[in-house]
Formats: sequence, structure tokens, C-alpha cells
Amino acid sequence: MDIYGALIGKAPTKAEEQKAVADLLRRRRTFGEVGTLTGDKVLQQFGQEQQKMVDNAAKMLQDTRLADVDNEQTAKYQSGQLEHMGGVLNESIRAQDMDDATTRRGQDMMLLAAQFRAQNKGTGKPPRLRVSDIKNLQDLSQDVGAMEGLEKFLAEGGKFGAKEVAGVPIPGGRALSNALASRGIGTKEDKLAFLAKQEFDRLYTLGARNRLFGATLTPNEQTAWENANPSIRQSDAQIAQAIPILRKVIQARLTNMSAGLQKEGYNAEAIGEYSSIPGLDLPVAGGPSAAASASDAAAPATVQPELTPRQKRIQQLRQQLGSP
Repeated sequence: MDIYGALIGKAPTKAEEQKAVADLLRRRRTFGEVGTLTGDKVLQQFGQEQQKMVDNAAKMLQDTRLADVDNEQTAKYQSGQLEHMGGVLNESIRAQDMDDATTRRGQDMMLLAAQFRAQNKGTGKPPRLRVSDIKNLQDLSQDVGAMEGLEKFLAEGGKFGAKEVAGVPIPGGRALSNALASRGIGTKEDKLAFLAKQEFDRLYTLGARNRLFGATLTPNEQTAWENANPSIRQSDAQIAQAIPILRKVIQARLTNMSAGLQKEGYNAEAIGEYSSIPGLDLPVAGGPSAAASASDAAAPATVQPELTPRQKRIQQLRQQLGSP
């Protein structure tokens, strides 16, 4: 290893090069110390010059190495900044494209609505509901049905929220029992609780959450959703108090949309049909539902059968919309 080559180039990076430079400097300093200790004027002066040269060389190598490290960190920072700026630009372009697509879709829907109204004007035949309106009616109706089903399930003694021991909720207990029940392990109560959670998620959680946040949630979005909706972390009493409030909010949106569509000239019976998806029905052994079913079975044939949840909702919507 040439000491002068090391001084004028980049600091050595390989372990063997670094060791060679260190050994070379160490030997030169040793020579200088020996010359200083001889007492000879010439050798003593030569030894002092060697020590000074070695100290200067070591400092230069150290400065060069620090500069290399600083330059490398600066390059990494600049590369990271450029990558971040590129990502922001790509996201901005994507957002703009989505806004443009949404605007075009809205214009297309307005044009289709105008065409429908023009085609059916004076014929007495109401226009067909738009696909997006049908989906919104079905989604809201399904959400209401899920809330009604869970409300009924809890009222009949079913379990959904946190497992309790002596009235004290056990953190993680319901999540564990649901995991076991999904594999057929646990008590009848645990299996019914898992079935309720499974059907409620299928009818409400997945659809409503995805419409709001998309398929993938950030940790903050997940926390916000769990705090605002029924969760197995809450007690059944808390859920039973919150469900009617949430159901009324969704029902109000459904009623408002149904009334608005009828005022736009759409068929009230079709609106009622799309807004009448039945909710989940989870009977609890020994609960009021079982007793009611037995009573209905023993009733005389002349008794008018009770309307199904779907028929009740159609009847309710017709009354609200003023349809016979």
C-alpha cells in the first residue's frame, strides 16, 4: 500500500486496505521514535520529521474519510427527497385523473337522466331507476336490516360483544372464542356469537367500511371505524344502546333518498322493492323468538300470518312515500 496514493485518493474502504495504511503509518512512526531516541542530531531530526509527517497523514486520512461519509449521507438524502417528490407527483396525477373520471361520470349520469325524462315525458310511464341509485338503496337497506337483526339478537339474549366474567369484560376474550368457534370449538353460545359476528360483518361491516375507506384501512381509520361501530371490544349493553341510534341515522338516509327519487318521477313500488332487503335472523334457543314461533304454529288457520321484515319495510316505505 502506497501512503501517498492513499492520501490523494478516496479513503480506503476495504478492510485489508485500511489495515495496510494503518500498519504503514505505525511503522513510520516507530522509525521516527527510534531516530528521536538515538541522540544523534541527524537521526533525531529525521525522527521528528517522520513523526510529524505521520501525524499529518493520519489527520488527512481521517478528514478524507469523514468527507466521504458526509458526501454519501448527502447523496442518500437527496435521492430520498427526489423519490418522495416523484411519489407526490404521481399521487397528484392519480388524484387528478380520479377527479376527472368522477366529473365525467357525473356528467354522463346527468345526461342519461335527462334522456330518460325526455323519452318518458307525456307517456305516463316513470323512468327506470339508475344502476347507482339501485345500489345505494340496496346498500342502505341492507345496513338497516343488519342493525335490526343485531338489535333483535341482543334483545333475545344473544352474545356479540366482549366476554365477561362476574360482569367484568375480559380483553381479547371474544376474539379468542370467535377464533375457536370458527373451527367448531367452543360452547353453543360462543358459536352463536361467532355466527352473529360473521353475518353482521358480511351484511354491514365489509360493505359500509369499504364504501367509506376502501378495501385497505390505515391504523387510524381502523381505530375510528371500531370506535364508531359495534365492536367485540365493547360490552353487549353498550352495543345494545348504540345500535338503535346508528339504525335511525341509516334509516333516515334511506327514507330521504327514497322520497327524493320519487319526487324525481321514479316508480315508488320499485323504490320500495329495492329498499326492502331483510336483515340477519339469528334465533336464540329459549328466547322470545322460539316462544313466538311455537305460538304461531299452534294458532288457528284463520289468523292472518305476520308480515315478514321485508314486507313490513315495503309497507312502511309505501306509507312514507304516499303510495297505496
